[in-house]
Amino acid sequence: MNKSEIKVYLYRWIILAVYFFISVIIQIQWLTFASISSTAQEFYQIFALRIDFLSMIYTKRMLK
Repeated sequence: MNKSEIKVYLYRWIILAVYFFISVIIQIQWLTFASISSTAQEFYQIFALRIDFLSMIYTKRMLK
């Protein structure tokens, strides 16, 4: 039987690091919206859910 060796490339770690930093940036963006949600809700006279949707839409566009 031939034993095949598994090669681990440095490129894998680079992609993992990029994915990690993108995830951190997205979480920071969500946290900044959370702190102004109630103020924006009062100012615009809308439901807080609409403000939450705004952060979700922005995140979706970032990932494209």
